[in-house]
Amino acid sequence: MNHYADFDIRDQARFLYALLTLVSDSKAKDIIGAAVLDVMHLGENIADFFHGSTIQTAPAEIHVLDSSPIHLHRDSLEVIYHQDPEKTFRSTSPKIDAALQEYYEQLSHLDTSLKCTFSASVVPESDYNSLLMVAFEIGESKELGFSEDVTLPWMDKTAPGLIEYSVTPKVPGQCTVSVRVLFGHEKSTYQCDLQPLQFELADFLVPFPWHIFNINDKTAFFDQHWVKCTETNAGTYSGVESIKILKCSRQSLADLWSNALVPSGCEDERETDDYFFFIPPCFHLMFHARTHSTDLVLHIASDYWPVLGLIDNFLDNLSFTS
Repeated sequence: MNHYADFDIRDQARFLYALLTLVSDSKAKDIIGAAVLDVMHLGENIADFFHGSTIQTAPAEIHVLDSSPIHLHRDSLEVIYHQDPEKTFRSTSPKIDAALQEYYEQLSHLDTSLKCTFSASVVPESDYNSLLMVAFEIGESKELGFSEDVTLPWMDKTAPGLIEYSVTPKVPGQCTVSVRVLFGHEKSTYQCDLQPLQFELADFLVPFPWHIFNINDKTAFFDQHWVKCTETNAGTYSGVESIKILKCSRQSLADLWSNALVPSGCEDERETDDYFFFIPPCFHLMFHARTHSTDLVLHIASDYWPVLGLIDNFLDNLSFTS
């Protein structure tokens, strides 16, 4: 349990609220009433929900719960691309082929974010029904950058809420992000931890956004990237960074990854398939698939080598579901 005295100002919003309640608590009711239906009929001192209120006679308390009455479920994840012409261009590596120079200049001006939508609901078995000023606080993460914390003015068991974050990938890969929630209930303030948010490699893999870049020969573009990622590697097969055997058919993989299939421009049936994925903010993952006997052989290349440590589990799940 945390205690906050009247003079304990933790952020600007709390300070402004304290100034507001110096005038009148009814004014606070008017402001919250603009967001919460029928709040004026609660018959409660709204200031009691907020620690640090200047009209309280005793320090407010935050009650820490061992289990959360709120469940958070991720509904969707959408990739958003935005070209920023003012973004500083990083000098192109001398190892990049001249044919890719223009692409990497465009890429340096590309901002990629993930629009992540969650549904928040009150657990039916919970003793808490109507919740006020439900604030969701995201923990620190070296892999992801989140937009500002989200607050729902009101929740109950019959009215789940939707919260949305703009997530900026910084270091691709699987990660876990902590979430804490604070809310008011019956003149008291509570806080508790929610189940951490889980992000897997699959959340960061998106089919290469051809529509963002002016690329005419997609096959040549794929081949140039393959060489760029593997030119220093030696092996039996040219351009091999790693190899994986899948227990699934070539067609099942083509159906699953149809959006990432690189068009060949050749009407004849191909013996191999190429798949091209983009890993925000600026990396690539490529697959070259061919059938050997009854197995499917995947040659894998990437310019972000840590992804190879995660690829086995990712592909095993694909093989299992295909």
